[in-house]
Amino acid sequence: MVRGALSTVFAAAALAGTAYAGAKCTKDSHCPSETPCCSLYGDCGVGAFCLGGCDPLMSHSFDSCVPGPVCKSGTYNLDTLSDVQSIDKYLGDSSKIDWQSQGMPAIYTDPSSGKKSTLLTMAQGTVGTLLASTHYVWYGKVCTKATTAQGKGVVTAFILMSDAKDEIDFEWVGVDTGHVQSNFYSQGVTVYTNGKNLTVPGGNTVQNMHEYCVDWKEDTLTWSIDGNDLRTLNRKDTWNSTSNRFDYPQTPARVMLSLWPAGLPTNEKGTIDWAGGEIDWNSPYMQNGYYYARFQELTIDCYDPPEGTKEPGSKVYKYTDYAGTNNTVEITNDEVILGSLMGTGENPGEAPKSGSATQTADIANVPGGNVGGGNRAQETSTQAAAGTGSGAQPTADSGSNVGGGSTEFVQGGSSTQSTGAAGTIEPKLAGSILAVVVAIAGLATGLNAVATEQWMTGDLCMGWVDQVPRAGKLYIGGLYALYQTDLVRAAGITHVLSVIDYDPLLQDQFAHLKHFHIRADDHPNENLLQYLPEAVKYIDQALKEVATIEKPNDVSKDAKDEDAGGVFVHCAMGKSRSATLVVAYLMWKYHLDAKTSLAQLCEGRPVCDPNPGFKEQLLVWEKMCRSKSEEESKAIYEGWEKTRFKGEYWEWDKRAEQLKSRL
Repeated sequence: MVRGALSTVFAAAALAGTAYAGAKCTKDSHCPSETPCCSLYGDCGVGAFCLGGCDPLMSHSFDSCVPGPVCKSGTYNLDTLSDVQSIDKYLGDSSKIDWQSQGMPAIYTDPSSGKKSTLLTMAQGTVGTLLASTHYVWYGKVCTKATTAQGKGVVTAFILMSDAKDEIDFEWVGVDTGHVQSNFYSQGVTVYTNGKNLTVPGGNTVQNMHEYCVDWKEDTLTWSIDGNDLRTLNRKDTWNSTSNRFDYPQTPARVMLSLWPAGLPTNEKGTIDWAGGEIDWNSPYMQNGYYYARFQELTIDCYDPPEGTKEPGSKVYKYTDYAGTNNTVEITNDEVILGSLMGTGENPGEAPKSGSATQTADIANVPGGNVGGGNRAQETSTQAAAGTGSGAQPTADSGSNVGGGSTEFVQGGSSTQSTGAAGTIEPKLAGSILAVVVAIAGLATGLNAVATEQWMTGDLCMGWVDQVPRAGKLYIGGLYALYQTDLVRAAGITHVLSVIDYDPLLQDQFAHLKHFHIRADDHPNENLLQYLPEAVKYIDQALKEVATIEKPNDVSKDAKDEDAGGVFVHCAMGKSRSATLVVAYLMWKYHLDAKTSLAQLCEGRPVCDPNPGFKEQLLVWEKMCRSKSEEESKAIYEGWEKTRFKGEYWEWDKRAEQLKSRL
């Protein structure tokens, strides 16, 4: 697989405790004692760095990494998120949690059969979704049923990945719905001839559910689809006379299901070409504002460990030698569960007391990385993220441990991040501060100008909930922030005003929210002015209701009483449509002009910038608000509606120049 090695640094990473310039790790230069754990992507840290993906061959010592829980045979139905925990919350107790997540998984219910499955989602400005098993597999048969992504630059993956970087892959490139790529690696060494395309029986990996299996034995490795063996690799054929070893996957591996966009324009040309071109964020293959793929059921049949394996215990796999081969792994009882994200395998630490800090500002405790989870994270120099395109509607599981800060993570080989739980994120933090944080993080980690510009123009900040200054409990953000249920609960949101051209609230977890929906596109020709009277009255009434609300049961326990109740206005990006509604409310409520109102909003969310058509409508709204009667206001609107300009984008660009001095 082709991977991006450097990613955009999210503000969540900086706010929750990421080290901006942490130590790096290689086979020749191991991690220092203060940050002893080497992540899959070559960075040193503590906490989640020391759990799944911790490379024992590059860490400070073999005891730095938490030993991997042994294989557990069984069927995972993937019909709930109750056994899923985000990477910033999981501390290593595999008896309670089956899957560690990064990004935004959700539950889909088939409308005809009622059968549930897991969706991995990726919206514009996010970095995809990854599920990684908390138990390892050391030889066994692993199968999953899936429908995959469709679209240029979008890749779906089902892989097995060991901490020593042995890897077995199924990968689907979104422009080829009739084939899947099979591949394998040994200790992270890329051999381009290892990959082979497999034809999917019956074709169409997007519309049709197929079963994909990896049958991994000590001497043979077989890839099969729908019960048909399509490729077999013999261990004896992988002998490397130079390294004097078999280049064959042979160490305990986690199962990973993921989506990532190889076709980001910031990626290397070779990566983009391999993925079929740059991603289209207006693709018809997107639904509800994001790409997604569906995984339905995963089975694991564990095989016996290699003959001669030392087994002084039965709970975990532990490395004993830097060779990183199957004869250097023991099965022991050295089970470790971290007390907090400041713990390591050598010093797990005690669980933090309620309300105490679990992180420090200069130590990285949640690794970033490519959500694809795979071997070639070092091959390119820019970011990658996940995507998909099947035709389902997601439903997040309200009982899950997924969400909040965990849905944003750094992707790529050289950046680190820490994504704190939603209760630790201050939702009313000014957007300008976030921008400064990102700029600083960019300087320290090599964040390029393109990525910084993406943040400043809203591509990345859409995942944040920002409080509107001096407007009570009024918040603004993008669609992705709405799906981060922990952020919504931390802010105490009880009312939602959506201004978007489809219904974003199809999910069960939003049933407790009061919702008002305006269907409108973000186009200068869109008549948003017609909805402003009703929108501002809804916001005003909602804020009055909020003022009487006591702290509801579904608000985060970490939220303060004064945070109970809140009104959230959103569009897709939290930049144009939603900004227009909030500016209109500030003008109407506080008798401000359009320019002053927009400036006030930008204090809290600097990316807010209505399109030129909406700016013209706000100037008309300013006249309507100043009118002396409802009849006069109606006449102003009708006069504008009859003569309003409707043009092409390039024509609006010219008109935008004329608006600069006024708004």
